[in-house]
Amino acid sequence: MSRIPILISLFLYLFIIVSSAAETGVLGYWQNVADGEHYLGFDEKSMMQSNARGEYRVFPVERYTDNVIRIPILGGAMPRGRSINYQVDGDELKVAGGNLLQANNVSKPGFITFKRLLEKPSELEKKPLVVIPKRKITKQEVKEISDELVKRMNRDQEARRTNYTAADMLAQGDDHLWLRDKVLEVGWIDIDRFGSQANFAAFLIAQHCLDIRLREFAAEGLWRDFKAGHQAQGLYAILYDRNLLFKKGVQKFGSHFYRTSDKKFYVLPFENRSRLDEWRKKARLTTWKQQLEEYSKQYAGYALSEMKSVFVKKK
Repeated sequence: MSRIPILISLFLYLFIIVSSAAETGVLGYWQNVADGEHYLGFDEKSMMQSNARGEYRVFPVERYTDNVIRIPILGGAMPRGRSINYQVDGDELKVAGGNLLQANNVSKPGFITFKRLLEKPSELEKKPLVVIPKRKITKQEVKEISDELVKRMNRDQEARRTNYTAADMLAQGDDHLWLRDKVLEVGWIDIDRFGSQANFAAFLIAQHCLDIRLREFAAEGLWRDFKAGHQAQGLYAILYDRNLLFKKGVQKFGSHFYRTSDKKFYVLPFENRSRLDEWRKKARLTTWKQQLEEYSKQYAGYALSEMKSVFVKKK
């Protein structure tokens, strides 16, 4: 019997084992060599990150393949997902310095070097924001906080209508830190104390923040606004969906979608499509049929469809 088929099979087996090990070698916990307060963590389904600004970020992972980490589409007008290049050499990890890896959200050329950690560091444990109990604030404080929120919102929205620059990304990161510090001091920017405009501005800033703890804190505050009888323009549903997409790649209420340059409009996947109208009714939203009609008017000429999954199988 010829040994050639056996040798070929053995070679293919060893190749698969080595390839698999190379692709999963990134799993685990890592510390930035140049910045000891910057940590990364990877498991089969997610990428975790903490940095010197005290942010805790989580992204769902579509797959690890060919030394690329694939982050799926999460909404808006983003292209279909993000690719993060990496290289593992023993206990050293080099990761491309894209904006998702930067505390200031601005991409840097080249690679960032990390060293492997044997255990999960406490920095990668998601700790809730420690909020000072809501205190009575003066009318002057309310006005100052509200005015600052609206100013920051208007600047950011104007930047988004043009070309979003590195300076705009830096300003956005500052907005996130400012809002986080402010809510730790006075609690959520609720409608009863601050009014609907400041509440909306706080929502817009929070929803673009990559720190999931601030987004969850904001969603809890919007839920309280909702229970107090404020519709809040469906803001709770939008932020709840965004948080769920970052965790599991699905949404509950149907608020998130993305558009392509060739006039295609994709509604991101649902947690439970059969209960969609039930949940939308509880959130005081229109039926899904009415929402689709609204989307069709707002984005006339786009081909609308619903995505089954944000995760795409490797071709």
